[in-house]
Amino acid sequence: METFAAIIDAFGYAELASLLGKPEGTVSSWKTRNFIPSEVWISVVNEASRRELEGVTFELLARLETERHSAKRSAPRKPSAAKVAQ
Repeated sequence: METFAAIIDAFGYAELASLLGKPEGTVSSWKTRNFIPSEVWISVVNEASRRELEGVTFELLARLETERHSAKRSAPRKPSAAKVAQ
């Protein structure tokens, strides 16, 4: 699994939402944003291990988060409204 979205798919977003005690819409939006918040990583890793979902580790989650932040920083920024008006 190479994305947060793939990890969510491996569980099924409704199942993961139930496991974490979160609304399904919240987990669905995580999938859309390719994101899993760090405060639930322990539960995700433990449940993945219990279900024998290989490769879902803290190291993977940390790498994916680092890559996500790097991509945000390198993405071209939209000009602000003030700069466009000049």
